[in-house]
Amino acid sequence: MPGDPPPGDQCWDWTASTSTRGYGKFYMAGTTPHAHIVAHRIYNPHDPTTADKPFVLHWCDRRICVQPAHLHAGTPADNVREMAERERGTNKLTADDVRFIRSSTLTGVELANRFGVAQSTISEIRARKTRRHLA
Repeated sequence: MPGDPPPGDQCWDWTASTSTRGYGKFYMAGTTPHAHIVAHRIYNPHDPTTADKPFVLHWCDRRICVQPAHLHAGTPADNVREMAERERGTNKLTADDVRFIRSSTLTGVELANRFGVAQSTISEIRARKTRRHLA
């Protein structure tokens, strides 16, 4: 991990490689684990992932964040529930957001972090695979 975590009220952004979906990743023993999962295992041993809670979820909804205070073990249902409660996902993008994304010179990762969506969502919008009806 890149040093010690900042105070718990601040995100701790991964600054190295990211996956196409915007999660921090690195190479370790021939694998490419997500950085937030490794951070959770290192700093949150009191909240391990288990068969009942196999995922590491973000309280802050930022995939690039590896702040242990923002991570918790959860289920697929927890992930869906939290997404709905916080109005995450592609449905929250307005027509103006889509127009901004298409005209922006920011990277896909920067836009994904800004809008709280996957980098693949940004790519699909830019390639007009989704939201085709918007100019």
